[in-house]
Amino acid sequence: MLITCTNLLKTYPAEGQILKAVDTVNLDIDRGDFVTILGHSGSGKTTLLSLIGGLTRPDSGTVHIDGVENWQQPDTALADLRNRKIGFIFQFASLIPTLTVVENILLPLSFAKSPKGNLGYAMHLLERVGLGGRANNLPGQLSGGQQRRVAIARSFINRPEIILADEPTGDLDEVTEDDILALFREFNQDGVTFVVVTHNGGLASTQRTPRILNMSQGVLA
Repeated sequence: MLITCTNLLKTYPAEGQILKAVDTVNLDIDRGDFVTILGHSGSGKTTLLSLIGGLTRPDSGTVHIDGVENWQQPDTALADLRNRKIGFIFQFASLIPTLTVVENILLPLSFAKSPKGNLGYAMHLLERVGLGGRANNLPGQLSGGQQRRVAIARSFINRPEIILADEPTGDLDEVTEDDILALFREFNQDGVTFVVVTHNGGLASTQRTPRILNMSQGVLA
C-alpha cells in the first residue's frame, strides 16, 4: 500500500471547545489510485490532505508513505520525502511574484537532492496546461485561473509519485477544468497516484474520478 492512514486525529481549539478537524480517519490508497474526497467547506478534507502530505502533525494516529511513518523521520528526511515523492496543488496558486512563470515551475528543483525535471520538461508542462506562450510572464500578468494552471504545472516538475490536490479546478472555467482532468488522467495512467479534495460534486463523479469518498465534520465515509 502506498499511503496508509491509521486512526488519524487532528483537533483545534474553537470558541472554548475542541474541534475535531479530522476524526479517527482510516484510509488506504494503493499505488496508481485516483481518490476524490468530497466535502463542504470546514469538513476537514484540507486538513486530511495536509496530514497525508506531512505538512501537519496529527494529535494521534499515523500516516505511512511507502511503509515509512511520516513523523518517525527527522525533519530533513520528511522534507526530502515530500520533495521527491509528492506534488502539492494548494487551494491558492502561491506563486512568487518576482519570478517568471517558468521560474516558478522550476523552483521545486532547487530543493531536490536528485532533480528529475528540467527546463524542457517545464516548457512541456506549460504547453499541457495551455500556457506555452506565457513562460516569461510574471504572475501578476496572468489571470487567477492562469496562475492556478501554473501551480498545477509546478506540482508535476519533480515527476512525483503522488499528487495531493486541494480544489485544483476551483477557479477554472469548465473547458479548462476538463483539460486539467484529462491531464490528471494521463499522469494517473502512467502510475501517478492522485488524492483530490473538493466541494465540487461535478468534479467528484464516477465518470470523472473513479474512487469517491465523502467527508463531513472530520469523519471520512
